[in-house]
Amino acid sequence: MYRTGKLQTGDIVIFIGMKVASGPTDIMGLIVKDNRSPEDDPSVLVQFYGETDGYSGPVHYYHDELDGLLDYGAIRIIHGS
Repeated sequence: MYRTGKLQTGDIVIFIGMKVASGPTDIMGLIVKDNRSPEDDPSVLVQFYGETDGYSGPVHYYHDELDGLLDYGAIRIIHGS
């Protein structure tokens, strides 16, 4: 079971110290969709916000990728409910 297995739409993921043009900064992402399909590994779509994000649409992350980032201390998770 993934430690990020309880992620759901509305949760917030803070990416800590992301490298952007202006230097390291924390970037907030909102989970806009979760995928719990039995045909695929659990995953979420994260929409980033802010002037420095550089993304135009949601970014796909598998739960095992987010677990690795959580272990490394590169993200924080805030549950919406």
